[in-house]
Amino acid sequence: MFPGKLKDTRARVAFFVDTSGSVSQAEFEEGRAEFVGLHNYLKEVTIVYCDSEIAHIEKLSGESKFPAKRYGCGGTSFDPPFKWLKEQSISYDMVVYLTDGGAPLPDESVRANLPVLWLITSRGHLPGGWYGSGSSNM
Repeated sequence: MFPGKLKDTRARVAFFVDTSGSVSQAEFEEGRAEFVGLHNYLKEVTIVYCDSEIAHIEKLSGESKFPAKRYGCGGTSFDPPFKWLKEQSISYDMVVYLTDGGAPLPDESVRANLPVLWLITSRGHLPGGWYGSGSSNM
């Protein structure tokens, strides 16, 4: 009777993908499978492929498929994509970081002021710095 407006509750996500040499193709595929499960809840996704530096960035719409191509394969640093995030004019709702955890946590100066979901691969472990700390400011 009274037309209303539905609020779009889907999230705008920065999806960081660790493409360092320690992440196997099988682990990359695990991450792609998890992304498919999340995709229906996402409004907009920016994928940032990163090893020790950003190798590639691409934007996906709600209908896009997660690409099968990997970029990078060097060392690992979590800092570059968080630095990139701080430089963006787009406001994201959260970060999802696919990784095997093989690096220290990002420097506090570049950490995001939004939720970060660490999607750890089956062979991976919590990123360095979390061991025995009891809490995290991520």
